[in-house]
Amino acid sequence: MKRIAFVLLAVLLCLCVTGASAYTMKKLKSAAAVYEEPSSSSEQIGSLNQGNTVAVEHEGSTWTKIVWAGAYGDAYIKTKHLKSDSGSGSSSSSTSTYYVKVDEASLRESPSSSAGRICYLSMGQKVSVYSIENGWAKVRYNGQTAYVKSKCLSRTRSSGWDTTDTTTKKKTTGTTTKDNLTDAFNGFAAANYHAVVTPNAASSYVNLRWGPSTSTKIAGVRYSGDILKVIAQSSTWCQVQDEKTGEVAYMMRRFLVEVPENLVPVADEEEHG
Repeated sequence: MKRIAFVLLAVLLCLCVTGASAYTMKKLKSAAAVYEEPSSSSEQIGSLNQGNTVAVEHEGSTWTKIVWAGAYGDAYIKTKHLKSDSGSGSSSSSTSTYYVKVDEASLRESPSSSAGRICYLSMGQKVSVYSIENGWAKVRYNGQTAYVKSKCLSRTRSSGWDTTDTTTKKKTTGTTTKDNLTDAFNGFAAANYHAVVTPNAASSYVNLRWGPSTSTKIAGVRYSGDILKVIAQSSTWCQVQDEKTGEVAYMMRRFLVEVPENLVPVADEEEHG
């Protein structure tokens, strides 16, 4: 441990002598494995502890290139281990409450439409916003910093569908809503198989809804790895049953992957008497 600390100190001193303007010094918020390449399957060449300072050459959304001692020169750690820039003033830690005003909004790792998607946010979902800049809102999500397009957010929660868009404004009237919901049930066919819930992020979840539309109320959530029985399906939605609770609801089909029946765990039967 002392040797690693000494080597790190030597690297930092070298940077100070040669000019550190090309690097950014950052602390780690958690312990990190150090890899030879930006891949978990590459050789692990070391490790760093929480609180260590590293010289960052390039910070990406998933991997960060750092200066590493020894013959390796450059190395890589996962960006999630770095502390976020706190900036100055109290505004860095304060947030404002906003609500999602569209059917679905993509939550991304960085302020870019090409950045990795963490999950989808649903209409009416509350988010804590740090700041809004260049069309993107910097938000707090499950303890981490993420980004969503600011046009998808509103300071107030709407009791109906988003009325700022002419295509959804029609859906705020009672008659049209019933017609649209009736249309949503068309195209369903009976099914009988099990599927595993697969959110966009392994640590995330998928909403269950009372009807096959993102405009219907959320009936609950299911997490990555949960297994549901599919009893009916359309091209975009599945009617599912949680065999543990007996609950029946709807989930978007893209978040479900069929599981071979021999791999479905058998539920424990309740003992009576």
